[in-house]
Amino acid sequence: ALIYGENYIGNLAGNVVGDVLSGTKTETNNINPKPMIDSNYDMYSYYDNTGTSYGVDQAAIKKLCVYEYNGQRLSYSQAQDLVNQAINNGQPIPIISKKGTQEYFDLKNKLISQGFSKTDASVIMSCVDDAGACSYASACNEIFYKFRENPQAFERTFGYPMYKNINGTQTLNSAELLLDLYVYSNDTANGGWLIHQGQLNPNCLSNKIDSLGRMMPNAGDYQQYMSDWYFGSDGSYQKGRNVTAIDGFLKSKDQKLQFTSEVFMDNTIKYGYTEQDFNNIMSYLETEISNGKSASMTYTYVPSNGDPIINMLSYDTNNYPNMSTASWNEGTAEGGAHSVAITGIAPTGLVVSSWGNKYMIPFDDLRNGGNFVITTSNINGIT
Repeated sequence: ALIYGENYIGNLAGNVVGDVLSGTKTETNNINPKPMIDSNYDMYSYYDNTGTSYGVDQAAIKKLCVYEYNGQRLSYSQAQDLVNQAINNGQPIPIISKKGTQEYFDLKNKLISQGFSKTDASVIMSCVDDAGACSYASACNEIFYKFRENPQAFERTFGYPMYKNINGTQTLNSAELLLDLYVYSNDTANGGWLIHQGQLNPNCLSNKIDSLGRMMPNAGDYQQYMSDWYFGSDGSYQKGRNVTAIDGFLKSKDQKLQFTSEVFMDNTIKYGYTEQDFNNIMSYLETEISNGKSASMTYTYVPSNGDPIINMLSYDTNNYPNMSTASWNEGTAEGGAHSVAITGIAPTGLVVSSWGNKYMIPFDDLRNGGNFVITTSNINGIT
């Protein structure tokens, strides 16, 4: 076992009762919220500032809307399934109403003010939680983290606040940063494909009809990815963070900003580590983080390649369940990948932020042939 206890990159420390999420047991969540002795670990403390969210949720924009049909409230996915079922059965498309919060319409109007049509603005906002959205969420986590001690600099740089005050509760302004990064990165002027000269690129449209009867772009195939296993602007296959896109986005806000990243650990070759060797690597990762770098991980699951299952164990199963590469919606028979922000190191695994929730990824799932890449990153030039 690791010798350094349960270290969170934030104002959380203490001992967890029982065998912490060792694969089947649920943590009792008896964590004593005291500051770390080492002040270098005072990171990601904002993640728990609402008590209901933990980092950036890739579905932050989607959750600003609800859909109703015949008096029944539906999620976006349920509404879309209803529409596609009708189309497949040769029936008329059901009329579904969409209701958004004030934040939703503020963001939509922001896109309209940038020159997008009302329809394109709405479609773009629906695309943000498509395949690959997790890579945008982990990139936004890194940006928020680097500005954590200077929210005033964040607002000067990006033109909007780092936090939102909702009913007296301070929470990260995740939806606006996600949308901002997404629009920049997917513009053809910046190496993307989905957006061209202020409108959706018609060459990227699919035959998929969404819950409002809109022809949707094939975002999963054409959008840029912000993390490992992405296709570069020259079409080549890359590993590591999409430095070109993230650095370009930051420089579009302030030319002094510089995003750097490197592959810390590449386990895509399924190399088996001894427990001691793996623990030594995690100790070094802890040192990298304590020196101010952020960390993220992308892992993949292709059953036909014999990839082992990697679990994400919930810290609060009453509110959100355990997940694994065998059960999440991208973990299909053909395989899928997922990107998460690493927020802490515990005795038996990595603490991560995913879908705005707090999970543990057991070391055993990674050490015993897990197919993953860990990167460490930094942002310089913040003033």
